[in-house]
Amino acid sequence: MVIVPWQELSPQALNGLLESIVNREGTDYGEYEISFEAKVSELREELMAERAVVVFDPLTESSTVLSKPQYEEFLRMSQAANQEFD
Repeated sequence: MVIVPWQELSPQALNGLLESIVNREGTDYGEYEISFEAKVSELREELMAERAVVVFDPLTESSTVLSKPQYEEFLRMSQAANQEFD
C-alpha cells in the first residue's frame, strides 16, 4: 500500500473517496446511529488532524482511509511476512 497525500486529491475526488468508504462501512455503529454526512465529516477531520491516511493498494487498484495505528500495523505485518521469505 502507498500513502496518497489527501491534500493532492481534488476536493471532488476526496469527497467521492470518503463517501465511498462510508457507503462500504455503513453508519450503524452500535448504540448510536451516525448520519452519513457526519461520518464523512469525521473521516475528513481524521485526515486533516493527521490521525489517518489515504492509502492506495496497487494490487487491488483500490483506495481507503486507515487510521495511523492501522497503517503502522499493516507495515509491521508486511515486514514480518517479507522476513519469512528472506
